[in-house]
Amino acid sequence: MYDKGKEHPLFLPIKGIAKENKLYGKYESYLAEEIEKPANDVLRKVRNREPVSVDEKNALSKYMFVFAKRVPAAFKRFQDNAPIIAKDHIDELDRGLREYETRNPDKASQCDFVRKNAQRVMTDLAENPTKEVWVGAIPVSNENVPELLTQMTWTFYVCKDLDIFITSDNPVFIHRRIGVRPKNADMSFPISKNISLLASWQGLRDQQHSEATSQEIKELNRRTVHNATRFVYSPEEKDWIMALLNKKAHQIHLWALLSSRPTRR
Repeated sequence: MYDKGKEHPLFLPIKGIAKENKLYGKYESYLAEEIEKPANDVLRKVRNREPVSVDEKNALSKYMFVFAKRVPAAFKRFQDNAPIIAKDHIDELDRGLREYETRNPDKASQCDFVRKNAQRVMTDLAENPTKEVWVGAIPVSNENVPELLTQMTWTFYVCKDLDIFITSDNPVFIHRRIGVRPKNADMSFPISKNISLLASWQGLRDQQHSEATSQEIKELNRRTVHNATRFVYSPEEKDWIMALLNKKAHQIHLWALLSSRPTRR
């Protein structure tokens, strides 16, 4: 386990890292049964280089989407965006209440009561965005990102010999300023020490296993390190991991993968 800002990694058992007991409360069973369990079988098939069905691809897409929402970086985004989220909810509720008051003027006092209570709750959310509120929002989504990920072309990069893929406390990499909708967007996710997924809109054969070049391995690992909030995990001790983790800035480029154009190091 590599810790950002430290000089040396720690050798720890898997069961002792990247966990917080009872973090998800009543949603633990939902995440385990509805998200993780269906994806585990798909991950096994990918590691064995077996083809996956559309339904299995969708199950893994949901897993990656929810994964990206339940990491420390997601909680930080939730905290940063809490005032905006609170204001949007208040504005939406206020519009609905005003429309209701117009049709039912005798209910104005009740609407005002609801409005004031909602403002109090949302103000508290904006000022104190707790983990409990964040966790409650993880299973709820109106976004169609999993469907988009399923529609994208998946390439499984495979590394051999002495090369490895690493992972982190925030392993799902998306160019956040553009998302996954534009045709130049992509998403990467390390599946094992030997296989990393790249989802893109480029017209290549879906579910192709491609032997990764040294440059592609570096690019995928750079994305993982760039995304890390604090920790990076590796099956082996490598000097380059700590150097990369403690680097002040990383150059991540669109089209760096699945492109013949060389990438900057």
